[in-house]
Parts: sequence; structure tokens; C-alpha cells
Amino acid sequence: MSLKLSLRNLLPIRGNVRILIIQTLIFNTGLNLFYVAWQPFVLFLGASVTILGVLQSLGWLSLTILQPFFGKISDRIGRKKPMIMGAGLSVVALIIFTITSAMAKIWYLLIPAIIFWGTSSAISQPAWDALLAESVEKKERGTAMGLITGLGQATGIYAPIIAGLLHGYFGYQIIFLIFLICGALNFALIFLLKETHRGRRKRFLTKNDIRSIFKTIFIPERKLIGFFLFVVVNQLAWWITWPIFYGMLTKEFGFTVPQIGYLYVILSLSSLLLVIPLGKMIDKYGRKTILLITQIMGCFALIGYIFFHQFEAFLILQIPWAITFIAWVPATFAWLADEVPAKRRGQAMGRLYAFRALGSSPAPIIGGLLLDNFGFNTPIMTNLFLVIASLLIATIFIRETR
Repeated sequence: MSLKLSLRNLLPIRGNVRILIIQTLIFNTGLNLFYVAWQPFVLFLGASVTILGVLQSLGWLSLTILQPFFGKISDRIGRKKPMIMGAGLSVVALIIFTITSAMAKIWYLLIPAIIFWGTSSAISQPAWDALLAESVEKKERGTAMGLITGLGQATGIYAPIIAGLLHGYFGYQIIFLIFLICGALNFALIFLLKETHRGRRKRFLTKNDIRSIFKTIFIPERKLIGFFLFVVVNQLAWWITWPIFYGMLTKEFGFTVPQIGYLYVILSLSSLLLVIPLGKMIDKYGRKTILLITQIMGCFALIGYIFFHQFEAFLILQIPWAITFIAWVPATFAWLADEVPAKRRGQAMGRLYAFRALGSSPAPIIGGLLLDNFGFNTPIMTNLFLVIASLLIATIFIRETR
């Protein structure tokens, strides 16, 4: 059997998935350039770590209420149109980032870009997830999302190194410009996707739809309550540190942009090597089982961060951290896609991101305040305690249809 046929049997690389993979590789190249530079850039503009946390929270706050609305819209009018609107708005946000980095040196000018960025995700992400779920068979969902997530992480093998080199020669401006180009290409590729859900009506939302969403936005179906409670607590746990983690390392230990780039490389390389095995395990052994195991591995990484503060230690601990994050997205995505029918899948995905945003929005501010007032270990220990709490919730309340 040829290598091409073997890969086709092993991985769901066909139709829309091919285009989504190309989009992911292009967009995440720019995104990983951005991630390396973003937190040091905000601190460079004179903001504190707490202010960095506020900026991160603004982006998530715009997701909290908007996601279910746009998920419902994608159920009504199809998946592609919201994706086009969201990607277009992200390009606007990237234009503001680029202009600010080139012409302004004041951190609060980034606020509108952050709000547009969060809103763009609110519009497009539920439709994107639903389109992927509908482009593959049920038994392939964990593998498909794991593959795309892992390839996105794989761009972090080379992008952070490039970011470090570009920053050394040209400063922050070139990094934002390249991300803008990647965002524009991502927008163009959406038009090549095939619609997977036509919907039944052309109207976006009726008054009854809006009223229903407001009533149920934080009251999911009974069988989903335990899952969403887990999502909120787990997201709060990790987002206390993750969105500001490299800023924490810069402030507390003096890590440089190239060092942060190396950390991203290890995180991304680990994700690439593990994504296919983890995706297969999620489909074979169940979403919940793998989710619990990988979250426990994340706890070991946090314990390591508490006791070892050398750069080499952080490099090693990126591996269990990578396992935790690379499994979380496909496992939660596949579990929810399995449990809701197609006619409500967009709204369900939107509600998932709304609950994620509910946990994420205050978390970076909490993390920044804890760091500024009590030092590095305090936000890490808070992260650890909340992850353990989320594990207990998942063990007791999440049930899985197999």
C-alpha cells in the first residue's frame, strides 16, 4: 500500500479538512510569531503584568455573550458566512495592531484591536468547529481536531525562532505585519470551503431566538451541565497563568524574546509528535478518559514550575504541558459534537466558547494581581488547586455516550 493511501486510511485528510489544514498552517504561523512578541511588547510599552492580564481579559470578555448568538446564526444561515465575517474582522484587528506597533508607543491604543480580535473569534469559531465536525465521520472527530490542533502547534517549531531573529533585526513591527498577511490569506481560503449546513431560514435571528438565548445562555441542557461546569473551572485554572505566562517569565526571571521562542519550539514540537497518538486514543478510549489523564500530567508540570525556576527546567516541563493542551481541545470538541444533534451543534459550540470565556475573562487579571503582589509561585499554585477541583468535577459529573 502506498504512503498516500496509508495516510488516507489513518487520517481524515479530505475535502474541507485539507483546506482547514492549509488555513491552520498559514494562520498559526502568524499567530505563533505574534504570541512570542505580544506579551514582551505590552511590557515594552510600559504596562504592568496586571495591565497585560486586563488586555487579555478584554478579548475573552467579548466572547462570553456573543458566541451562542453567532453559533445560533450558523445553525440558521450555514457555517461559511459567519466564518467570512469573523475572519474579515480579525484582519481589521491585525491592521490596528500593525499600525500601533509602527507608529504608537502607548499600550491603551491596543484596546480596540483586542476587542475586535475577541469579537472576530466569537463570530467565526462556533461555525468553524461545527463545519469541521460535519466534514468528518463521528469516529474521526477526535483525530481530525487533534490533527489540526497539532499542526497548528507545529508551526511553533519554526515561527518562534523566526520571531526571535526578526525582533533582533527589525523590532516588533515586522512581526505584526507578517501576521496581518497570514490573516488576509486565511480570510481568502474560506471561500474555497464547501458548506456543510445550509440551514432552513435566511433570517439571522428572530426575537424569539434572542429571548431564548438570553434565557438559556448559562443554563445548558441537563446532561451538559456537568461538562460546562468542568469547562468553566478548568478554563479559569489554566488562564490564570497561560495568557500571561511568558510575561511572568520576562518579569520574574528576565527571560529574553529568543528564550521565550525556544520554549514555544519545545511546546510545539512535543504537540506535533503527540497529536496523532492522542487523537487516536481519544477516539478509541473515550473523550473523558484521555481528558482526565492529560489534565493530571498538567498538574505535574505546575508542580515543577513551583520548585524549579531555571530556564532548562522550563524547557523540560513544556512537554507535559503540551500534552495537557493538545488533548484538551479535541477531547472537549469531540465530546460535545457527539452529544448534540447537527441542528443545534453551532449553538452548542458557541455556548462552549461562552463558558470558556466565562472562566477565562477574569483569570489573567487574577493572575497578574497575584504575581505583582505575591510573586511567581502564587498564581501557579492557584492554577494547580483549580485544576484539581476541575478533575473532581469531571470525574463525578461528566457522562459519555459511546
